Amino acid sequence: MFGFNCPPLLKQWLDEVLVQGWAFGTDNEYKLKGKKKVAISAGIDRDQYQPDDECQYTMEQFLAPFEFTYKYVKADYRPHLVLYGLEFNRTTERLENSAIDQIDSIQTGG
Repeated sequence: MFGFNCPPLLKQWLDEVLVQGWAFGTDNEYKLKGKKKVAISAGIDRDQYQPDDECQYTMEQFLAPFEFTYKYVKADYRPHLVLYGLEFNRTTERLENSAIDQIDSIQTGG
């Protein structure tokens, strides 16, 4: 996440790829159908993504537009992999565990 939104380069990709007639539409086969998820890095810890804390929203609420977009283009929406706490709590152990979780998720189709 970048400023509690998608990074500019990802936004540009969304704008250029998610167009009618390619990613969705009545006369095409939905080119992103069945595609999977995205990994996300977040600066603060998971427990701060709560209505009564710093962010005032859950991660799921931040990602709701992505969920809708996935479903709209018939991609296979799954909960995103999120690596929390990179701004203040980045450690080698956290990064290694996140990498293991991401590999496991890819291998199991989760």
